[in-house]
Amino acid sequence: MSAMFSWFSSAPRETAPVPYDVVPCSALDTERRDTVLTTGLVVDAKLDAQLLKDALFTLVEHKFPRAGARLVERNSLFEFHIPHSFDSENPPVAFTADHYCERYNSRSRPGIPGLVNVSDSEPSTCLFPSLDVYLKSKTCPRHTSDMIDRNTPIVHVHVSVFEDLTLIGVTSSQVMFDASGLHTFLSAWTRLLAGEDLDAI
Repeated sequence: MSAMFSWFSSAPRETAPVPYDVVPCSALDTERRDTVLTTGLVVDAKLDAQLLKDALFTLVEHKFPRAGARLVERNSLFEFHIPHSFDSENPPVAFTADHYCERYNSRSRPGIPGLVNVSDSEPSTCLFPSLDVYLKSKTCPRHTSDMIDRNTPIVHVHVSVFEDLTLIGVTSSQVMFDASGLHTFLSAWTRLLAGEDLDAI
C-alpha cells in the first residue's frame, strides 16, 4: 500500500535546487524496487492516442505529481525527484504510440480470444498472451536500474492503435506503484477520459 499512501502524504520534506522537489523513498517504497511490471489493457475500440496522452499528462501534472517523479540514488538512499513543472523535454510520463492502419487479427499476431467481450459491464482478468511488442516501446526500461539517475520517468505508457481495438501498456517500477496504487491511478485516468471534472477526481 506504500505507493497508494504516497498520494496523500504531506509536502516534500526537502527542496532540491530548482526545478525539483525531493521526497526520500521509504523502506516500503524500495522493498521490491527491482520489480518492474507492465499492466496490459485491451480496449474494444480504436482510441485517439493523443486524447489518451493529453488526459494522462493533465492527470499527473494536476493530481498525481508524484507519478511524474524521477528516481535518484544518493548516498545509497533512493529519492523521488518531482519536477516543479513538465514540458516536452521533461514529460510527466514517457508516452509512446504506434498506429496500425489495419485490424488486429492476423496470423502473425497472438490471438486474443475471450479477452474482449462487449457484453461484459465490468472489467475482467485472464492470462495474457505474449503482447510485449504492443505494450512496451523499444526504449521502455526493463529494469529499475535503467531508470535511476537518468532523468527518466518511472512511469512508461505505450499505446498500439488498430482499426478495431487498442492495446495500452503501463510499465512502472514497484518503487512507484503497488497494485492498489496502480488501480487508483488507472481509475483516475479513466474517469478523466470519461469526462469527469478534474476537480472531482
